[in-house]
Amino acid sequence: APDRHAAFLETPGVLLATPRFYIDPKLADLKQAYQAHLGRVLGLIGWPSPEERAKDIVTLETRVAEVLMLDAERSGNGKPERATVAALSHAAAGFDWRAYLAGAELGKVTTVWLDSWDVTTKVAAIVAETPMPVLQARLAFATATARAQALNKAMRDADFEFRNLANGKTVAAAPRSRAAALAIEATMGEAIGALYVRQYAAAAAKAQGTEMAANLRAAMAARIDKAAWLSDATKVKAHAKLDGMIVKIGYPDRFDDYHGLAV
Repeated sequence: APDRHAAFLETPGVLLATPRFYIDPKLADLKQAYQAHLGRVLGLIGWPSPEERAKDIVTLETRVAEVLMLDAERSGNGKPERATVAALSHAAAGFDWRAYLAGAELGKVTTVWLDSWDVTTKVAAIVAETPMPVLQARLAFATATARAQALNKAMRDADFEFRNLANGKTVAAAPRSRAAALAIEATMGEAIGALYVRQYAAAAAKAQGTEMAANLRAAMAARIDKAAWLSDATKVKAHAKLDGMIVKIGYPDRFDDYHGLAV
C-alpha cells in the first residue's frame, strides 16, 4: 500500500556489534574494554560517577542482549508484527508508549509494526525497571559516541581506539581534514558536485550524451510502433512508460541550493 505510511519500531538494541559480545565468555575481555570505554567517554563529557554508570550500562545492555539472543535462537523469522498502541501499553505498562510516540511526533498513531512483539515487550520491561540515572547516562554516552568525530581530540581518540579494539584492527586515524571533507560530501554533496562540474565537466560532453539518450528514446519508440506482437493498448502503455523515463546525463541541470544554511 504505497499510499499509506506505517510506523515501524525496531527492537531496542545494544551498542556493541552483536549481543554475543555481552554473553560469550570468550569475549569477556572485549566486554570489559567496552565498560572501560564507557567510563572514559562519560568522564570526558563530565558525567557524574562515570565508572559506576559504565558498570550499570553494561549490566543493562547485557540483560537486553540475553533477550535478543534467546529470540534469535528461537525464531529468527524476521517477520514484522502489527500491534496497537493500546495493546502495547497494556502488555508493557511500565513503558510510556504514548509519551514515547508523542516525542517522536507520532502522537496520533494508533497502530505500529514491530520486528518482534516478544522482544519489544521484554526489553520495555527491562527499561521500566532500570533507574532513570542509568538510562540518562546510557543516552548521554550513545549521543556522545555517535558524534565523536565532531567533538574534541580526546573524544575522537577515545572513539577511534575503541573501534580499533572492537574490530580487531590497528589502523591509523585519517587526518581530520579528510573526515571533514567526507562529512561535507555526505551532507552537502551537491555543493561539492557543483564545484567539480564547474572545473572538470564539459558542457559539450553533456550535450552529446543528452543527444545520444534522445536518439535511443526515439529508436525505442520506433521499435514499439513496429512490434507486431503488441496490441494497440499495450503500445500506448509502452509509450507512456518510455515517455516517463527521466534521463540523467553527467550532472543535474539544477543543483540543490544551500543558500541560508548556517554552518
